[in-house]
Amino acid sequence: MTNEEIINSIQSKFHDIYPENKVNLLVPSLEKMSPIIKKALESFLSSGNNSELNLLGYSVEKLAREHGMNEIAAYLTLDWIVREPDKAIESLRKGHDFVGSSNA
Repeated sequence: MTNEEIINSIQSKFHDIYPENKVNLLVPSLEKMSPIIKKALESFLSSGNNSELNLLGYSVEKLAREHGMNEIAAYLTLDWIVREPDKAIESLRKGHDFVGSSNA
């Protein structure tokens, strides 16, 4: 798939999350994406089945379950793990903040 085909597929399947005015922000990430992650993303977009990739204990399913990511964000995160494993894992271990009220 070309980057344009990937973008079109993401937009058609995830239009609520990645509308036209935001989906083009993914282009730089796709251009530098690791070939193995890009191939897994293409396979997911074609079949709807997530990759069995497990990088340093992280998979698409784990990122979705434990970090609330959609599949596209999870594949981008797996790519970050490939490119900058120390920074990516440190960030994932720290977690993320939630904005909202607390019932405490």
